[in-house]
Amino acid sequence: FTVAVVAFASAYAAYASSKADIVHPVAELGGCRDEAACRAYCDARDNVERVRACIGFAKKHNLLPPDQLEEAERYAVRLGIAEGPGGCRDTRSCEQYCEDTGHLGECLDFAEKHGLRSGEEIAEGRRLAVVLTGGATLPGGCRTRAACEAYCEDPSHMRACVAFAKQAGFISEDEAMAAEKIIPLIESGVKTPGNCGRKTVCEMYCADPAHIDECLEFAEKAGLMSSKELAE
Repeated sequence: FTVAVVAFASAYAAYASSKADIVHPVAELGGCRDEAACRAYCDARDNVERVRACIGFAKKHNLLPPDQLEEAERYAVRLGIAEGPGGCRDTRSCEQYCEDTGHLGECLDFAEKHGLRSGEEIAEGRRLAVVLTGGATLPGGCRTRAACEAYCEDPSHMRACVAFAKQAGFISEDEAMAAEKIIPLIESGVKTPGNCGRKTVCEMYCADPAHIDECLEFAEKAGLMSSKELAE
């Protein structure tokens, strides 16, 4: 849906059969008096009535290709069918409610029922729910995705974060083994390249040719690469 709304806002009048088809002020879009005002009106993604009005306008004037219109219409239906988890009524409040891991099961059920997340995302969430129900606690006692990511960005928390990721099945055995080689090194005071804390951040840092020597030196210290591999 976000893609569809952004596309609508940026393509206003561009896909229309002609600019003469759009006459300002546009009554259907809150009486917006120019292109910028109409775009702003249609960027209110949490307002069901505006979403419906903008989708109808986009359809009438061919502002979006059929696949994006279909995506936007599906989301509008979902927004209007019922209250979301915890009684939330818009995207922002639903995201805030579902950020709390205590609401994980309820939010996964809702997302699965209405097709709001991919099968892979639902499966990952279910694995997390099982681990938490079994008595596991999130690293550092974090309760939201943002808080957990912030906690695990700190290399000094790697042991706890890797242990949890392994328990929850978020990383493979090979990834866990590689991480466990690094942990003692970090705990001895050796800094990770760029002081990165998460695999994706480290990989991004080490993808920069300017950091190659630093990353290779760390890989050798951690036993991730042999001297022969480094020489090659």
